[in-house]
Amino acid sequence: MKYRELKEQLSALTEEQLEQEARTAGELKTEKIESVWVLEEDYIDPFGEGAEPVSHFEPDDDFTADDIATTPRAASKGDVFLSLEE
Repeated sequence: MKYRELKEQLSALTEEQLEQEARTAGELKTEKIESVWVLEEDYIDPFGEGAEPVSHFEPDDDFTADDIATTPRAASKGDVFLSLEE
């Protein structure tokens, strides 16, 4: 990705999104940025196995709808990530 492409994608963000810390989604090493990823829903990590979209969790006897609603968000809808080229 070239800076021009990154700039074009960043220009579509809201003022609130532009104030967020820049974060990457990928390994902790220097890589080329592949894309801007804006979350379309909240993500949670209730079991410490990696964050997943809230919609991936179905209430059951072990993990109720209240559990889903009150689990701290690992990331929120509208959060912006930079995906790294692999």
